[in-house]
Amino acid sequence: TKSNIFHAPRSVVIGAVIAVTVSITGAITALGDTLFPSSSITGGLAQDFSATSSMLLRLRIFHPAVAIAGAIYLVWMSAQFLRRPDSDRAKSAATRVLSLTLFQLAVGAINITLLAPIWMQLTHLFIADVVWIAIVLMLLETQIQRRKELGDSDSSGSTTTRADHSAPASTIMVPMNDHRMMLMDWTNGGTSLRNLFRR
Repeated sequence: TKSNIFHAPRSVVIGAVIAVTVSITGAITALGDTLFPSSSITGGLAQDFSATSSMLLRLRIFHPAVAIAGAIYLVWMSAQFLRRPDSDRAKSAATRVLSLTLFQLAVGAINITLLAPIWMQLTHLFIADVVWIAIVLMLLETQIQRRKELGDSDSSGSTTTRADHSAPASTIMVPMNDHRMMLMDWTNGGTSLRNLFRR
C-alpha cells in the first residue's frame, strides 16, 4: 500500500498558508511605516488612499484587512480542534494558537494607535514569529494524532484479515468425470486435491 507521509489536517495546512500571507503583507506595511512615517492616524489613512503616494503606502491598507480575516480563520480553526476528542497535546497546541492570535491582534491595534514606532514594530514582528512557531507545533501535533488514528485503523483491518484466514476449512465435492470425483479442501488458505474414490 502507498504510505502517506503527510497526515496533517487540511484546515491546519490552510492556517499555515494564511499565516505566511499575513506575514508578507505585514513586512510590506512595516517597510512603508519605516520609510514614510505618519504624524497621525488620519494622516496615515490619507497617505494610504492618495494617488500620489508611494506603492508601499497604498499597499499598507491591505495588511490590517488580511490580518483580521486570517485571525478569524485561525480562531475558528483552533476552536474546532478544542471541540474534538483529540489528544491533550493537540488541544494544548490549539489553545496556544488561539491565545497568541488574539494577543497579536491586540498588539497590532496598539501598533496602529502609536503610529508604528520601531520598538513596537519589532514587538509585533516577534509575536508574529511566535504565532508561526505555534502553528507549526500544532501542525506536528495534529499530524502525529492523525498517524495514530490511521495506525489503529490499519491494525484493526489486519486483525480482521487474519480472522478471516483462520476460518474453518471448507470441503466441496466436485464431480470430475464418470470415473472420479475430487475433494477440494481449503485449510489455512491453501488448496489440496485428493482423489476420493474410483468407480
